[in-house]
Formats: sequence, structure tokens, C-alpha cells
Amino acid sequence: MYILSSLILVFLFLALILVVLLITIPIKIAFAFNSQEFTNVNLIATWLKPLFKIVIVKTDEKMFYTLYLFNKKVLTNNLTSKTLAKDYVKKIQLTRNLKPHFIDIKASYGFEDPSVTGMVCGVINLASDYLGVNVLYNNPDFNMDYNYFNISGTAELNTISIIAMLLKLTKSNLAMQPLHAIK
Repeated sequence: MYILSSLILVFLFLALILVVLLITIPIKIAFAFNSQEFTNVNLIATWLKPLFKIVIVKTDEKMFYTLYLFNKKVLTNNLTSKTLAKDYVKKIQLTRNLKPHFIDIKASYGFEDPSVTGMVCGVINLASDYLGVNVLYNNPDFNMDYNYFNISGTAELNTISIIAMLLKLTKSNLAMQPLHAIK
């Protein structure tokens, strides 16, 4: 009986430590997207750097994610376009609830038509206010002979809010499926 109670206390202590880590240490996300490699998109999310890392990569043919634990590849899975497009507006609205601690975005772009460059500049400034961007390097080039863009950035997100968003998203996706699809 003594061993069982001490084992339960150890598990409770470890659970308490995990909850404290989830509350205090944010998930760090880095992303990059540019017009020279239009079909290639990279997004890396890490938590307690060597402990957890997920890498999302989009290439010409497919989009997939790879999960790493202690820098060892654990899982690789494809992301289909159907799963990404489903309930797109609802997913965008849920991302606002992530409550980021810090967002840093670097945007360089230019278009042949200077009016398009001006509109993109306005949209980026408006979106940065909406998302609560802390640091924005907005570098429009109004004198370009060709179209280009390069957007990269980092963000720190609250781990608990991400878990809550994923649970809401899973719950809403299950609620929207027809009854015969749930098995």
C-alpha cells in the first residue's frame, strides 16, 4: 500500500511540474515563405527545444509534418488539402484566441504595379494590428520590374491556449461530421 501511494504522489508531482511548464514556457514558432520557392513553405514549432519539435513542410507535390521527441523522428504524416480547407474560416477565427506573447514579422515585397504594392502594404499593417504583432519590418518596394515577396517571422504562443484551440477544433470537426461518418 505504501508503494502504491508513493507512486501516486510521484505521478501527481510529475503532472504538476508538466502543468507548470505548460503554463510558463511558450511554444516558439518560426515560418518562412517566399516567391522564389512559391511551392515550398516551412513552419517549425518547438517546445523545450530538445524535447518537442514539429516541422511542417509543403513541397511541390505534398504537404506533411514530422514530429520529433528529443531530436529523434517519431512520426511523419501527410496533410491533405481536404483537411486544410475544411472549415477554413472557423480555423482562422480560432487562431485569434491563441494569445501570442510575441510576434515578429519581416516582410519584403514589390510588384510591377505600385498600387498593388500599396494595397498589400495596407493589408499587412491592418493584419498586424488585428493579430497583435509586436515587431513588424514592413519593407515595400514600389519600383519593381517583377513581382516578389519574402515573408518570415517568429512567434511565441501560450501552450495552454494551443491545446484548448486544438480541443475546440477537434470538437467542432466531430460535431460537423454526419453521424454515419463517426465510427
